[in-house]
Amino acid sequence: MTPVAVAPPLSVPGAFFQRTPSGQPVRLEVLAQVRGPQEFHFCISGVTFAEFAPLIGPELVSTEALIFKIPPSLLNPNYWEPHTPEAERAVREKMTGIITRDDGGTMMLWRSDAIAPGRHLRDGLDVPVEFLLGYLFKVRGSDLLKLGEAWEAQGPDPKDRFEWIAFRALPSTDEAIDTAIRLHDDLSVRVPGSVMAFMGTGDRQVRMVPANRALFRRCVGAALRGYMMRCSGRVVPTPNEKTCDDFIARAGHGLTSLSERDFVSKGTTYEFTARPGRTPWSGHPPAESPDGEDDLRVLAYYDRVSGIWAVAS
Repeated sequence: MTPVAVAPPLSVPGAFFQRTPSGQPVRLEVLAQVRGPQEFHFCISGVTFAEFAPLIGPELVSTEALIFKIPPSLLNPNYWEPHTPEAERAVREKMTGIITRDDGGTMMLWRSDAIAPGRHLRDGLDVPVEFLLGYLFKVRGSDLLKLGEAWEAQGPDPKDRFEWIAFRALPSTDEAIDTAIRLHDDLSVRVPGSVMAFMGTGDRQVRMVPANRALFRRCVGAALRGYMMRCSGRVVPTPNEKTCDDFIARAGHGLTSLSERDFVSKGTTYEFTARPGRTPWSGHPPAESPDGEDDLRVLAYYDRVSGIWAVAS
C-alpha cells in the first residue's frame, strides 16, 4: 500500500522538498549530468533557495559573484516607472543594459541611471553591491545567501529569476566578462574559472553548474533523501557516495517520479521508481499518468533495519 505523502516529523538540512505544503503530493524531477572533471549539471523542480543554502553556503565562502538577474522585489522600489521608448533610451545612454519587470501586464522599467551609489537595493537589505553595466550586480559570494533569504521571505513571484555565477576571482577583462555573460544565458557549459553557476525561479525550478563533484553529490543525495522522507513521512539518513553515483549514472537524461503513483512502503523498506527522459530539461513533458511501460525504470530503495540505500535499473 502506498501512503499519502506527508511532511516528516521535522525539517532536516540537506533534504529537499521539506518546504512543500504538508499533505501535498510531491514530485521528483531531477537531471544530473557529468560533462567533465570539473563540470557537473544539476537541475531540479520543487526546491526552494532556502533548501539549497546549507549545501552551497560553504562553497561560496571567499568567492565573488556576478548577479545577472535579480528578483525585482530586492531592488529599490522608488525607481520603477512604466516603460516607454523614451525612458529606455535615457537609461541606455548611460548604461549598457536595462532591468524590466511585468506588473500585471504593464511593463515597468527600473531607472538605474538615476540611483545614487549604495541605494540600489530596497531598505533593510544590508548587502553591499557594486552595480555594473546597468544590469549586473557584483557581490560577495556569502551575501548571495542573504539576498536569497530576503527573496524568499517576501514570497517569490513565479516569474522571478535569481541568476548568478560565483568565482574565486572575478573575470578581470572585458572579454572574460563578455564570455561569462554569453555562457550564462543557457548554462550549456561551465563558465571558465567559475566555482558555481545558479539559476533559480520563483516557481521553484533550479539549474546549477558546480565545479565540485562533492557538492554535486550532496545535491543528488538531498534530492533522494528529501523525496523519500516526504513520501514515507519518516526521517531517513543521507545516501552514501556510491548510491549517489549510481543514481547519477542513470539520471543524465532526467528522471521523474510521482509520490502518489511511484512510491511503495513495505513496512521496513521504502522504495520508489522513476521514469527516465520525462523532465522539462530532457525535452519531454513530465509523465502525469502511467501511459505505457518504459523499457527502463530506475528503482531507489531504503531499508530501515539495515540502514542501506541502493539504486538499480
